[in-house]
Amino acid sequence: MALPPNKEDIVMNTIEIENAVARSSFMKYLSTFLKEDISCSPDIKNFLLIFNNEETSNVGIAPSYGEFHWIDKIKNNEFVVSYIEEGNPVGTSMELSGVVYFKRMKVSHPNLDILKEFIERAIEYKEKKENKKILVYRSSSKGYFENCGKVYAQDIDNNVYIPKDIKSSLISHIENFISPKTKERYLKYGRIYKTSIMLTGVPGSGKTSIVKAIASKYDRPVYVFNFTKELNDEGLINLMREIKNDSIILFEDIDAFFVDREPQKINISFSALLNVMDGIYGSTSGCITFITANNPDRLDSALIRPGRVDKIIKFDYPRKSEIKQAFDDMVEPDPNTNAPPVNFEEFYSHIKIIKITMAGIIDYLFRYYYDNLYITKINELIEQNQIYHDIINDKCDKLYS
Repeated sequence: MALPPNKEDIVMNTIEIENAVARSSFMKYLSTFLKEDISCSPDIKNFLLIFNNEETSNVGIAPSYGEFHWIDKIKNNEFVVSYIEEGNPVGTSMELSGVVYFKRMKVSHPNLDILKEFIERAIEYKEKKENKKILVYRSSSKGYFENCGKVYAQDIDNNVYIPKDIKSSLISHIENFISPKTKERYLKYGRIYKTSIMLTGVPGSGKTSIVKAIASKYDRPVYVFNFTKELNDEGLINLMREIKNDSIILFEDIDAFFVDREPQKINISFSALLNVMDGIYGSTSGCITFITANNPDRLDSALIRPGRVDKIIKFDYPRKSEIKQAFDDMVEPDPNTNAPPVNFEEFYSHIKIIKITMAGIIDYLFRYYYDNLYITKINELIEQNQIYHDIINDKCDKLYS
């Protein structure tokens, strides 16, 4: 539904995108399609901003201030987009110019339903398009974080295969923590605005993957601590001061570095770690700290007491429901009409009485997803799993439920 030649002949509906985050997402949508096809906007050349992306070293383009037409080629509709910067001369004494500038973005179309659908789709596009990658920093022995670039992360809502009750509980905890009301409450009672979560359980249950998926969902960078012999208390403190607000902090396999209160082949004291957990060093407001541990019983109780660790989540071997979700997502039907249909129950019958991690199942299904190989190669999965358990001498007797 394109606009008629004379816009004055019709009544335009207009919606202003007031929320800054939504406005940023909408702009990202426009920029993405402009990069692919600049003809999305016939008059955009008059309102085009070209910039260098410091993170990727690529040249980017985005709409600048002005009013321009936008052709949504997905549904062949044309919109009028107004993006302006206004000044309000009611400045405070802190603004030297006496003018407060703010941005306004309005989108117009004759049909209100089409207009709403377009704006909602454009705003949600950022999450679907971009949140597969997260920015990761890893600590160095010299007391600073190295930028590891952007890495892919799983979508916690669709392809992180953990029990639904655990996933719901984790997301609920984080949603409550990041709400403005919770932040106000922390400030009201003089508490450091932070939260800490311990993820524990069998190796390969997806603890680190969940952390990255959470970072992707909430669009936060991840700071990973890498304990080495060279890193001491002073270096740890310096690292904490580098972390930006509203980030995710990850201490992986903490039980490998401390038994009770004793450090294991590292030069970081237990007291320094406790002070870090308490948020004494740095100004990391709004940060979510994750600690992973395969054997939390090795840790001193002071590290995981309430108030220092707010939530503990324990993972076990996957249940049938999670295995089926992974199977349905990863195994593809054979296009050959004579091939046997995909059969989860047959696959599950071979593994239901053995202990195998979700990481092992996903790796296997990733490789043998076609031509019924997930059945014909099943002995390989079982044998490799047995070798793994022989190596780690796993004495857990729990089976699948």
